[in-house]
Amino acid sequence: MAVFRLRYGPREVVLPLGKFTIGRASDCTLRIEDEWLSRHHAVLRVETDKVAIRDAGSRNGVIVNGVRIRSAHYLQPGDRIRLGRHELELIREEPREEVLARPTREDPRPNTEIPAPYQAPESTPAPDVLSPREREVLELLALGHTQREIAERIGVGTKSVETYRARVAEKLGLRTRADLVRYALRYGLVEN
Repeated sequence: MAVFRLRYGPREVVLPLGKFTIGRASDCTLRIEDEWLSRHHAVLRVETDKVAIRDAGSRNGVIVNGVRIRSAHYLQPGDRIRLGRHELELIREEPREEVLARPTREDPRPNTEIPAPYQAPESTPAPDVLSPREREVLELLALGHTQREIAERIGVGTKSVETYRARVAEKLGLRTRADLVRYALRYGLVEN
């Protein structure tokens, strides 16, 4: 699965799968203050291997590579998107394959042991003990985002993300990122 990013100026924003909105409104995924942008200017639909953009009824339009689009348009890596006075560029990163070394077994028979399912400690509290920001950080961590990507996404520094992560772990009595991911899956904060 490819990872898509939008670069504008010195910033880069990771595009999560699904709907991604751009405009001046506070409910937009990417909020850009620009008098030439509409409150809801453009909508991106991010899929596993492609990204589509459409105008959300903006006054000044969405321009891709110098051409105003009139309907949904699939973007290519390197495409330049002009929204108001801002130019954004779509970047595609291919995932790196990591080969993990596995210990060899002398016994050629397949391992038939089934690992026990994750059991959270009985004292693990429900997610409602978390603040909305802590819950957002937990969800993004569970989706596999790095702390840097989360910081860019929610508009804070990486140290703040580290602090949120530590508070979440402390409130839930969990230690590792893997524990946090299992917790998020168990409570339906992210889909399996």
